[in-house]
Amino acid sequence: RLYDIPNFHGEERLVRLDTQSPGFMRAPFELQASFAFECALDELAGTLGVDPVRLRLDNDAGRDAISGKPFGSRRLRDCLLHGADLFGWSGTPGPRSGPDGTLVGHGMAVGAYKSPVTPGIARMFADRSGAVRLAIAGHEMGQGIRTVAVRTLCEELGLPAGQVTVESGDTATVLQHLTGGSWGTSSVVAAVTTVARQFADELCRAASAGPLSGIEPAHIRFAEGALRHGNTVIPLGTLLEALGTDHWETSATTLAPGQPEQALDRVRAGFSAFVGPVYPEFTNFSYAAHFCEIHVDARTGRTRVPRVVSVIDCGRVISPRTAHSQAYGSIIWGLGSALMEAAEVDPRFGGFMNNDLAEYMVPVCADTPDITVEFIDAPDDGTPSRSAKGLGEVALVGATAAVANAWANATGQRARSFPIRMETMSRI
Repeated sequence: RLYDIPNFHGEERLVRLDTQSPGFMRAPFELQASFAFECALDELAGTLGVDPVRLRLDNDAGRDAISGKPFGSRRLRDCLLHGADLFGWSGTPGPRSGPDGTLVGHGMAVGAYKSPVTPGIARMFADRSGAVRLAIAGHEMGQGIRTVAVRTLCEELGLPAGQVTVESGDTATVLQHLTGGSWGTSSVVAAVTTVARQFADELCRAASAGPLSGIEPAHIRFAEGALRHGNTVIPLGTLLEALGTDHWETSATTLAPGQPEQALDRVRAGFSAFVGPVYPEFTNFSYAAHFCEIHVDARTGRTRVPRVVSVIDCGRVISPRTAHSQAYGSIIWGLGSALMEAAEVDPRFGGFMNNDLAEYMVPVCADTPDITVEFIDAPDDGTPSRSAKGLGEVALVGATAAVANAWANATGQRARSFPIRMETMSRI
């Protein structure tokens, strides 16, 4: 799905091993697949004597090779060109020495990840003080899901952010489901957009039968935190008082295209709903292009990554700060996967011996490079989620391959497995 390369053959095998079954981590299948494929493409570029960026641009896909459908939005070319410009990409010349005698290498790779949307649930509560409480399905994992919910609601209704409180992870208000798979933001945004519009529509209809009696609901609007008709402005709290109620509650559920009602039942029961979305006219993905510089000590094989540049197409970026935070975390995770992380298996019993942070190697601040992340930030109007696509997973896909390709460029050797540690490099 990344390239228009007809003479491609790939295989996937499930192998029964005498070890404990591993659980899911971020981009659980796409991470390994992108490592193998993007490294193979880098080798192909080297064999042909072609710039790896140019090879990818020349073979960019125009439609989904599996379904035959066009892509809903695909700005991978923009990611490649803008990323190369930000990084100062000049192809991948042979190994070269830095000022301290280290081997310096440049590498790049791209990634794609599906853009899922799960069924959504949202509830709004407003009282006479004008305060609004928004309850959403899906929990906060650090991806900024509450921030996204507030921004979406405020854009729809014109409410000041300080007037809105968001609740997530509380089954007393909204039944919760798993958050993962890059569906959190897009699913919540779709549900919040729906409940906000339903909330405004209900108040307009109630007002047409009450304080604005005789006026068609279609001629009344809710904007900037108040009901409006011509020069008449009724703040939210005043409106509820006029309607003779202390509070107003609205609930909404959403289903993405192709999702049956049973998927919503699974969400209400706290399960995941891996059904759809199925868009009849197109296939939808998010994309990323990663560029990496690597320094390798020629004597010891010690590897450092001083800088990474990543450009991501995840549709419209609703909350830039939390989006950048997600991308930084994924890229650092990619560096850890490429250079440090390994599950050590007990050869006697098949169990994992380093299943805690005391013995499992992960990047720390001293290992973290200068990371530049930029977004294409172009809306994908075909989605039900205000033009937003998934971000959390795609920022990792391809990052490990970019590190491996930079390491190969620096050392002249190819790493066939992760992690790439000091002992990976033979004598140069």
